[in-house]
Amino acid sequence: MSVCDLLPDLIQCTDFAKYNEYRAKIYKIYTETFISSSVVWDNKVITVNTDLDEDGFPKGFRHITGRDYSKDGTRYPDFRRSERIMWIKPMIEDSKDVCPACAECDGIKIWTRPHKNKQRTIFLSEEESYVVIIERKKFFFILITAFYIDDENEMNDFLVSYEKYKN
Repeated sequence: MSVCDLLPDLIQCTDFAKYNEYRAKIYKIYTETFISSSVVWDNKVITVNTDLDEDGFPKGFRHITGRDYSKDGTRYPDFRRSERIMWIKPMIEDSKDVCPACAECDGIKIWTRPHKNKQRTIFLSEEESYVVIIERKKFFFILITAFYIDDENEMNDFLVSYEKYKN
């Protein structure tokens, strides 16, 4: 159960011996959310990277369910990312700077910042230590990443960026 009423329950992998079944389950959620239907922000559809990786999964899926621990380009399963896959859509579509139904959190912080001559919109749940990042293209957005923040310095960097945006 999450602190934020906006966010659904986690989809946890309870039996690591059945990881392939778990991955199939979260992949189905991914395709239903981003391929078969749409996520929309600012009246524009959010697309995902559909290029396939070496395992045959779209790179967009691997990015939001895996992590490059050694920074060599190899992505390994990240259960904290994977179990929160259902959070991406409500964080984008249902949050408008303050969650509509929350009593326990300060809402989703939303801001835009430049990144390599592009504009990225950040959706941050500080209480849940979770972030979603999308990038504006001319006629749409693309989902860049979504992940659990497990590093205090990284969280501080996001909060500094948000405060800079507000001021």
